[in-house]
Amino acid sequence: MARTTDLLTNELAAALAAVRAASQVCRAAQGQLLEGHTLTKGDASPVTIADFAAQAVVCAELTDSLGAVEMIGEEDSDVLRSPDATDLLDAVVGLVATRCRHAASPDTLSSDTVLDLISVGSSAGTADRYWTLDPMAADPVAVRVAAPASLAEARLCESVESGHSNQDHSAQIAALLGITAEPYRIDSQCKYAAVARGDASIYLRLPTRADYREKIWEHAAGEFVVEQAGGVVTDVTGAPLDFSCGATLAENRGVIAADGRFHTQVVDAVRAVLA
Repeated sequence: MARTTDLLTNELAAALAAVRAASQVCRAAQGQLLEGHTLTKGDASPVTIADFAAQAVVCAELTDSLGAVEMIGEEDSDVLRSPDATDLLDAVVGLVATRCRHAASPDTLSSDTVLDLISVGSSAGTADRYWTLDPMAADPVAVRVAAPASLAEARLCESVESGHSNQDHSAQIAALLGITAEPYRIDSQCKYAAVARGDASIYLRLPTRADYREKIWEHAAGEFVVEQAGGVVTDVTGAPLDFSCGATLAENRGVIAADGRFHTQVVDAVRAVLA
């Protein structure tokens, strides 16, 4: 038991150090994002120098403190190995060098070292325990404010992009629940934070095609934040999210995050519409 407690204590300390380092990197990157240091991945989602640099410094902090770790990260270093990404890679290396202990000085950090650090996040997640990372995940917010008195007064949160969630189904579900407020559309795991702090009461991520499965890094941290604030997170059938299947939620379809008082009613409405 003492050994397990020590391990968890060390992991928590390493995780906090990694978050602090990544936050500083992201803040430093803000001014550079306006300079075009971004590209579009194969799934049409944007990725910036902050995403790559944050993953690199998180992996650096964890491996420095804990040794080899199993990590399922969102970013793929192969994107930066393309000849077309040379300027982007140089910018990422410059950012990482300001926070990385792998370099005696910022000038000594090589691009290969940074690429290797990012690649720490390429694990398949087959171990009994592993980390997962969305470099730009939502900040934890555990204080609920201005929760609605009834479901009809609730506000629904969903993705800005219709390709990420079926917005037509969301509108039908809202109508079935008697919700009349306009949906709160934002991106990233900020949607979980919105539910956790009461800016919205329901977050729906509804399947847009039968074969799609959610990536675990897009939901792991957000689920924890909502549950710590008293909410409930499941898939569209009401089943708990299963993060033990590698990089995807292979046993789940879609996501429902809701105020704990309303979650069962929301699941019933989702089932009725999707059926």
